[in-house]
Amino acid sequence: MFEKIGGIGVVRQYQRSDGSHDYTVKSPADRFCIEEFFDLYNKDFEKNTQEQRLELLQAALKVVERHQGGSRQIIFGMATSVSSFKAEITEQELEIRRSIEATKLTLETATMNGKCKALNVVNFPNRTARNSKGF
Repeated sequence: MFEKIGGIGVVRQYQRSDGSHDYTVKSPADRFCIEEFFDLYNKDFEKNTQEQRLELLQAALKVVERHQGGSRQIIFGMATSVSSFKAEITEQELEIRRSIEATKLTLETATMNGKCKALNVVNFPNRTARNSKGF
């Protein structure tokens, strides 16, 4: 019947037309939810290229750095703190950046002349098929 939800906002009191008082929560426009970022990042994870994933992570890191630098933007998370979020995405960003650099270096040094013919392939002798005896 009831669903537990969370968020952030400013609580304000207002007066109804019948004179009674009630409270409302106004969500600020300039806010960044950590869980919403994870949902966005994971939604198209398989479809996105490494470069697209890197762009998403770098954009999130910029938001966190602006927040820590005194920006008025609000960053919040229900299950993750801002510091642990920053540590996690910094690690992911570094890993993806290194992977992109390694791939680029490998593609630059590869000859791309087709299948490698000088491999030492292990050739096992074919096993002779035994005659089945039946039932």
